[in-house]
Amino acid sequence: MNKVYVKFLFASILLGSVLPNTFTAIESVRANEHVAPKSSSTGNDLSSVDALQKEKKKSDEARVKKEDEERAKAQLQTSGKKTISQLALRTTPVNIFVQLKEQAAIKKVGRPKTQRQHLSRIKEEEDKVVGHQTAVKERVLKLNKNRKIKASFGYLVNGFTTTASLDEIQKIEQLPEVESVSVDKVFTLSDTNANDLSDIGGAWQETGTHAAVRGENMVVAVLDSGIDIRHKDLRISEGVSKKIDKNFVETVIHGSETEEGIHRGEFLNEKVPFAYNYADRDNVYLDTAYDHHGQHVAGIIAANGVNPDNHDSVVGVAPEAQLLDMKVFGNHSKGLDDMTTVIDAIEDSVKLGADVLNMSFGASMVAECNDPEQVAIKNAAE
Repeated sequence: MNKVYVKFLFASILLGSVLPNTFTAIESVRANEHVAPKSSSTGNDLSSVDALQKEKKKSDEARVKKEDEERAKAQLQTSGKKTISQLALRTTPVNIFVQLKEQAAIKKVGRPKTQRQHLSRIKEEEDKVVGHQTAVKERVLKLNKNRKIKASFGYLVNGFTTTASLDEIQKIEQLPEVESVSVDKVFTLSDTNANDLSDIGGAWQETGTHAAVRGENMVVAVLDSGIDIRHKDLRISEGVSKKIDKNFVETVIHGSETEEGIHRGEFLNEKVPFAYNYADRDNVYLDTAYDHHGQHVAGIIAANGVNPDNHDSVVGVAPEAQLLDMKVFGNHSKGLDDMTTVIDAIEDSVKLGADVLNMSFGASMVAECNDPEQVAIKNAAE
């Protein structure tokens, strides 16, 4: 189980594992990830290298500009605009994520080591990081005509969300504290097919009833369209060890005298101990808009039917695993175009003790290595 499994449209990330280059994506000019040229003994060689670097920088800038325009256009189309002029594309505000150069809090405090570890230390460092954002936020608001800061993050990624036009983004990127500015991608749910899974039955035969293989004492966060806990196959077998319980979840939600709560979500049952609708910001976690995509994914992961026949009863990959219902696709939208929703869900998943993040959605546009969700996932998995 000590591996990281990643697909672009169907991603399950095992947290706490190390797999070099797993999150390497297309090099971004904004991340300043240029490799220094080797020294040369001749001026002509240096001139050639310099010319190549300038050409590459020009090419990178053109690619990033095109990608920003594609993301902005997708956001505007999702909001209902059918015809978008070039002027409107450059001047209409869209959702953006501003990442800052200071390290996120997880680099100092790490992930919770046990389910009983106090979250107050995490919150303390997170608040320090967010507090240091004040000055740059003020400058950003001057550049983007005082549009509001939508959300701030400091645990897995250091940054904040707001809105700005493409023309304003170029100015924000010049601020010395800014690492990068990303136009939010528009995510859509991907097709899922249990037949695409590996030979799970064969793995069980090889390992017998090994608890880890069947998901015992493991928690999978399902970032999707929602889970219906009323299904009979979403259960934990009698006598099986569970990683998190009601007391722990309610402490994470509400806090205590010594712990800071996340102040959202609710405990459901031992199989799905946490649920929250991050898209609509409420506890309506059932899927009414996406044909039960999240339920399908939950079943593939951890259905635990009795006497499964794949018709009246089914078994998933890790039938004894617990699931966190992190609903990121709302009941009142046709897409996901706000990184606030995704980053909130990822950060809460880590705080709730998730071992795996499952995100069965993607976007048609290129993913950059410094996109905020990529940074949050990478930091969570390290």
